Amino acid sequence: MTKLGPVPLGWATWSSPPFSESPNPDVLFTDDPALRIDLSRPVRIFGFELEPSSFATFTYTVDFFRGDDLIDGVSRMVDGNAGARLFARIGEPIDRVVINAPDSYAIAQIRLQQVLQEQETLFMLVTALLLLLVVPPFLL
Repeated sequence: MTKLGPVPLGWATWSSPPFSESPNPDVLFTDDPALRIDLSRPVRIFGFELEPSSFATFTYTVDFFRGDDLIDGVSRMVDGNAGARLFARIGEPIDRVVINAPDSYAIAQIRLQQVLQEQETLFMLVTALLLLLVVPPFLL
């Protein structure tokens, strides 16, 4: 992927809110028809905005995996002329995303939320309980 931007300096167009977070993001360009994104840790929320490089409408499909299991998929028609759209999901953890593309494209505004590991969850719970026991109620 190649970093370009911000729009319109490095990429011609992008959509505006409410269809995108911003009309002038930096973008990551690729012409890989089956881009695979491997995540270092599982996430429950993952998404990005995508726009084709050609000024035409194409159908893009994004598949979300946990290991080899397909968890979810999103297909959308996206216009290359200021038509960036969000591809996202929330739910059970995933660790891999595959973008299936009929045309070259750019992505921007990547968002994710990692899954808390059991140890992190236990630490947060114990810390909260200790605070409740140690800190006088009138200070909370």
